[in-house]
Amino acid sequence: MTREIEFKVDSWTPATIPLDRFGAYVIELAKLYGEAGSVHFSRMKKGSVVFVSNVDDHAIPKIERRLADIQQGHAAKDAVDVYRRIDDMLADDNAVGTLRGFERRIVITFPGRTRPKPVQYAAIREDGYLEGEIIRIGGKDRSVHLTLQSGETIYTAIETNRDMARRLGPLIFGPTIRIFGTGSWRRGPDGAWSLDRFILRDFEPIGESSLADAIDGIRAIGGSEWGTEPNPVAAFVAARAKGSERR
Repeated sequence: MTREIEFKVDSWTPATIPLDRFGAYVIELAKLYGEAGSVHFSRMKKGSVVFVSNVDDHAIPKIERRLADIQQGHAAKDAVDVYRRIDDMLADDNAVGTLRGFERRIVITFPGRTRPKPVQYAAIREDGYLEGEIIRIGGKDRSVHLTLQSGETIYTAIETNRDMARRLGPLIFGPTIRIFGTGSWRRGPDGAWSLDRFILRDFEPIGESSLADAIDGIRAIGGSEWGTEPNPVAAFVAARAKGSERR
């Protein structure tokens, strides 16, 4: 005994759907049903593309439960992922989809082209700076493009001129630098900001100052006992230790 499941794509017909797209839908539908060895392609209806598949009797309860979970919004992650992939395919095909199965007890809609479009934000330009290590300098025309790495973040949309590039050349793969200029930033649908373009005007190396350097700066100010302390670093560490003991 078998029962049928139908999946409809409204933007194609059997005569117009490309063979590779037909195959892509079949592969994803097999993953959606979850019991690929028990689901068999039967036929395609006339009109819009409607994939009709037969389900072996013994697999019906599992597939029906899986599809019902999708329909009700509490499916397993793998089922949700494949549902989204199919919906992305439909949106790319300017289509909407409908799945019907088991005497129409299961009806799942795929919004496809009708789903809300992501909000597009205008780019914002502002002066500022970026910090990182130069890992690439290149360009064939009068403008030169830089790539700057800051931890896991890589900025690739940095532009400057050849004179500035010559000054920056010795610093490639070198110290961390701070570059100044005007950036164009764009906010994505997820709220995260990304850099469209950064015009570099100036830069400065960022030195790694030590504790001794900091204390030398304090000694130079005057008006404290640090100027007469023979070993200010040791005195600072000892003072910190005493403070911890009192706490």
